[in-house]
Amino acid sequence: MGENRGMTTTAETTTDILDVARAQVLERGEALTQAQIVEVLRTGDDRLADLLALAHEVRMKYQGPSVEVEGIVSLKTGGCPEDCHFCSQSGQFTSPVRSVWLNIPELVRAAKQTAATGASEFCIVAAVRGPDDKLMEQMREGVAAIRAAVDINVAASLGMLSQSQVDDLVAMGVHRYNHNLEAGQSFFPNVVTTHSWEERWETCEMVKASGMELCCGGLVGMGETIEQRAELAADLGRLEPHEVPLNFLNPRPGTPFGDLEPMETNDALRTIAIRHVAETFDARAAVLLPDAAGALQPSAGSLDPVEYDAADSSVAQWSYDHAQAAGLGVNAGHDLNCDNLTVFLKQVPGIQEVSIGHALIGDALELGYDATVKRYLRCIHEAWA
Repeated sequence: MGENRGMTTTAETTTDILDVARAQVLERGEALTQAQIVEVLRTGDDRLADLLALAHEVRMKYQGPSVEVEGIVSLKTGGCPEDCHFCSQSGQFTSPVRSVWLNIPELVRAAKQTAATGASEFCIVAAVRGPDDKLMEQMREGVAAIRAAVDINVAASLGMLSQSQVDDLVAMGVHRYNHNLEAGQSFFPNVVTTHSWEERWETCEMVKASGMELCCGGLVGMGETIEQRAELAADLGRLEPHEVPLNFLNPRPGTPFGDLEPMETNDALRTIAIRHVAETFDARAAVLLPDAAGALQPSAGSLDPVEYDAADSSVAQWSYDHAQAAGLGVNAGHDLNCDNLTVFLKQVPGIQEVSIGHALIGDALELGYDATVKRYLRCIHEAWA
């Protein structure tokens, strides 16, 4: 791959694909096409540092430096009827993993341990094609017990879902659903034969439509071509999940992919970079603050591009007005950080609690817990001074 420097040549011009990506994604906010993703993935090792630097700039502009900590526990391990060729939990292969179930007290104990680490999300996974009635009933009991005992968001990964199962998970209070596409559509039959790519896509669409957050990514290093990696990236760009996990094949003994070689380091780094460079969608929300007349307006510190419609604004305004009229304190959360916390507290009266776990944990990873807590306390004291 070192021969190709990522140059597009015409009779008159020579255009570097990273320059094109910088102008298109970073400056104009336009996602790369699938063909452009292929070109980026074909850049040589001598351009890798430039590519990673660009990926970092794109990430900081559209997603910021925040880091979310999530814990995962397997409710049902092994014995899955599907034949995902990378997975040691399939009951069709000779891998050493065998079926095991957790009980509800064990789930609650794991959720408490996860919350104690500072994590904001606790994901319950099961090695199944999709949940049956027994698993859905255990999910109902487990999610209720966790929510009663622990202040943490609950996520789930239970395979492919029906619409009624999606509705049930929403009613339980499940915050996020994890369901990967695994591979691009053209390569998928080489990875799984017991279900289709379209079935996975349908579950993802139902989850998104339900209001649950969707965590959806894929697995690379399974023998796919660069073009098929680009296809997966383009598919994920169309789906626009809330989170995109990127996994690399770790060959498991006893599985059909058990003898594959791990992906080369530089190819893995290019794939990580394209995860950021290829996509520009932004999952963050506007911060609405009251003006002098009490009408909620986007904060000057809100991140662009921001979209919200009249219905969103009117609901927020109604909630704010009625809370004030009833003498209720107001709690605030997402998108608050050290950059906007002081001005927010100055402009919104009655705030009794701010939920800033995501931002605080992200800052603490860089600054340390002690310095981060002191920094946020200074923001609060400045607002109340």
